Amino acid sequence: KKALSVFMAALMVLTAWVFFAPEKAEAAKAGKYTVKVVVEALNGFDNKNTSWTLTTAANNGTATPTTGDTGSVGDNNDMFDTGFWGTDGNNKTTLFEKTYDFPTKFEMKIGKKWSTGSGKVRVHLYVNGVEMGYDTNSYSAGSNDGKWIRINTPSDKYPYANSIGAISGPDSATMPKTGAANSTLSYSATVYDQYGVTWYSDPKFYVPISEPTSYDTAKKDVTTSGLLMSGAGVLTIKPSAQVDGDEASRTVWIACVAGTDKWQKKKITLNDPKYTIKFIDPDVSSPLQSSEYYYGSMPIAPTNYTLPTPTGAGHYEFDGWDSPISKVTQDKTYTIKFKLVAHNWSETSRIDSTYAATGVSYQKCSDCGTTREVTIDKKPHTWVKGTVHA
Repeated sequence: KKALSVFMAALMVLTAWVFFAPEKAEAAKAGKYTVKVVVEALNGFDNKNTSWTLTTAANNGTATPTTGDTGSVGDNNDMFDTGFWGTDGNNKTTLFEKTYDFPTKFEMKIGKKWSTGSGKVRVHLYVNGVEMGYDTNSYSAGSNDGKWIRINTPSDKYPYANSIGAISGPDSATMPKTGAANSTLSYSATVYDQYGVTWYSDPKFYVPISEPTSYDTAKKDVTTSGLLMSGAGVLTIKPSAQVDGDEASRTVWIACVAGTDKWQKKKITLNDPKYTIKFIDPDVSSPLQSSEYYYGSMPIAPTNYTLPTPTGAGHYEFDGWDSPISKVTQDKTYTIKFKLVAHNWSETSRIDSTYAATGVSYQKCSDCGTTREVTIDKKPHTWVKGTVHA
């Protein structure tokens, strides 16, 4: 039998071979699990020609299982010869601890027991600190039957979508104007399994508009709202999403789901864009009025315009705008119109001269107040024949 000193030297090599688990955040980021195998010698046990195989499955255990790793310990291993004597205390030895895909099965074959007397070995399989199970086998002194120890991960311990982190992405945005290109917002959320490892599949996103209160109400999309959500979390906002009226914004709920009952929600505010509405007079350098309005609101026309100067042909009156004033759907300019109307003259006074050749009629337009003077021809005398004296 090997000397105890040889065993201790080999044990130091085994200890150096142990991999320490990464921090939980790193494991979650990598989508891997900290797998640990502990060998428990229920009584003194020295082994020979022992090999092991770890079977794993990618995508949180949902993919087809494949061989994840293999190893061996004992006389026929080039690295060391050791026994399972309980280096962790309580007769337990850590065979290895490192990150893998999810372990579905661990198998270990002990080729031969060295020492005299019977021995019993129990092997434990842990994932992120949670025991998946164990298996035990007994070995006779000097036996060479190669008995297997097998641990199959129970189905109820396979990973599942256990929780969803908060949805990240913009809390608000301004909707595109009429005629503009669609805009997009991107959202994401992380799904975790029961071991705190990132789920292989991203959650599916929806835009239910109204606040969801359950998995079923979160898992639906509106059909007509100017909004379109891709399952990957890209929200497309069309100009038709604008609110028709004086409202400055609209509240929209987005949601994501995973597994069979896990869901998360987020409220976002979509602000209406503002449109510039101008009222102008082409003969005036600055606009009569320039204001911003929300989509669907009704602009108010100004009344502070100035009528053009009257001419001898007449005076001007307001004749509306070049197009009917309508609800705001885009930036727009209205141009004022005037029409020429004949004066409505009335005489305010007059001067007749007995001696002058002409008189003057003073007149005023009763509509615009314009005044004028009109020359009046002098009426010829009306002669009456008198008495002729000789």
